[in-house]
Amino acid sequence: MFKKAFSLSEVLLVVAIIGIVATLTVPNLIKDTEAERTVVQLRKFHNELNNAYQQVQLKYGDYETWGNITKAEKIQRYLEFLEVVRQGVTFPLATYNGSSYTTAELKDGLILSLINNSTYNSSDTESYYDVFVATNGLEGSNPGEYVFGFTINPYSQRVEPFGKRLSNKGSAHDRSNDGKLSLSSNIYGTNWAITNGNLDYLKCANVLNWNNRLSCK
Repeated sequence: MFKKAFSLSEVLLVVAIIGIVATLTVPNLIKDTEAERTVVQLRKFHNELNNAYQQVQLKYGDYETWGNITKAEKIQRYLEFLEVVRQGVTFPLATYNGSSYTTAELKDGLILSLINNSTYNSSDTESYYDVFVATNGLEGSNPGEYVFGFTINPYSQRVEPFGKRLSNKGSAHDRSNDGKLSLSSNIYGTNWAITNGNLDYLKCANVLNWNNRLSCK
């Protein structure tokens, strides 16, 4: 007795269905994998930046003792303890380029832009350093989603991600009084990404809550 074989039309239908399912699911899987990789890179860089800050203190002493050197020279002291392969690169997001910024590429492909920023404390012209990092390198297709920020505060001796409350830097950027995620821009999602291990604020920011909803799922 012969077994009934699948007809060509049935095979083609199955192939078409598989293709449709793949088209719908694969991009999301790739996006999720990219987000997970980004969080790993971001947490690693946060540790490296904290370590660089500690090394700067050990070698050059407290910030108040640095004397009359330029802002650019002070930034170089931080870069000295990061794995910089070249400087003067173009940062993927135009906002963080220009004569006020020092840009650099790290050994692992991260792109940095650093600035001495006095806008948080008008009484002290050299209190803070902002460090912007692009985790998708120079060729990122959507750099606004993968640019993150940190603040180095030499006086409070803290390196904190954008979005987290800092002393003398106003209220927290990433939450409202009832715990809901509140971002003025994606870059203030840095604290969320590091703390909660996801970039879900890019997908469902309106439902996330620091108290009881830490992912889209």
